[in-house]
Amino acid sequence: MREKNLFKFVLPLFIIFFASAIFSIKATAEELDPRIESAIYSLYSSGAYKSRIGDWNGALLDFERAYKLRQTSSELLYRYAEALLKTGRFKEAEKFASRALDEDSTVSDAYLILAELAMNSGDLDKADRYLSRRLELKKDDIESRMRLGLLRENRNDLEGVVSAFKDYPALKPGVAIANFHLGIALTRLKRYEEAIDAFKTSLRENPDYIEAAENIAILSEELNNDSETIEGWQ
Repeated sequence: MREKNLFKFVLPLFIIFFASAIFSIKATAEELDPRIESAIYSLYSSGAYKSRIGDWNGALLDFERAYKLRQTSSELLYRYAEALLKTGRFKEAEKFASRALDEDSTVSDAYLILAELAMNSGDLDKADRYLSRRLELKKDDIESRMRLGLLRENRNDLEGVVSAFKDYPALKPGVAIANFHLGIALTRLKRYEEAIDAFKTSLRENPDYIEAAENIAILSEELNNDSETIEGWQ
C-alpha cells in the first residue's frame, strides 16, 4: 500500500519534470534555429527602418511579431516599447521598457521612454531619476541633459540645475541656452561671479543673446565691477 501511495506521489512530479525538460529543449532548439533567427532579424530591420521614417504603426507590427519569436532580447523589448509609446499605448510602453531593463539595466534608451511617460503623467521626481540614470550611462547625451536641467528649473531645484548644466559640453548645440539657464540658477543662489562666467559663455556662443548681456551688466553693478565692459567679455 505504501509503495502504491508513493507511486501516486512521484508520478506527477516525474511528469512535470519531463514536460519541463521537453520545453527547455524546444526553447534551446528554437534559439539555435537559423530560420527563426533570420525571421527576427528581418522583422527587426523592417521595424527599425519604419521607425526612422515615422511609420510607427508599421514598426509596431514588426516589433510585435519579432517579440513573439523572442521575448528576452533587451534591445527588441526597448524598440517594441518605443513603438508602443509613439502609438499612444502608454501602459504597455511602460511595461515593456521596464522589461527591457529587467533583461539589461544598461539599455539606456529605455530610461528615456520611462522618463517621457513619467513627465506625461506629471511625476517629475520619477522623470528626474530616469533622466539622471540615462546620463550616468550616456554622459554625452546633450538632449537628455537639457531636458533634465529645464525639468529641475521648473521644480525650482537650483542646485540640480547647476549640476545638470555645469558640465554641458562646449561646442555642442544648445550650449548658449544651457549656460544661460545655469547663470540664472547661479544668480538665484547668489553665486554672482560664477553666474557672470556662465552668462559670458552664453554670450560668447551667441553674441545676439541680449538677455545674457543684460544679466552681465546687472551682476557687474551688483559686484561693483563696473570697470569691465560687456564688449570685453564677448
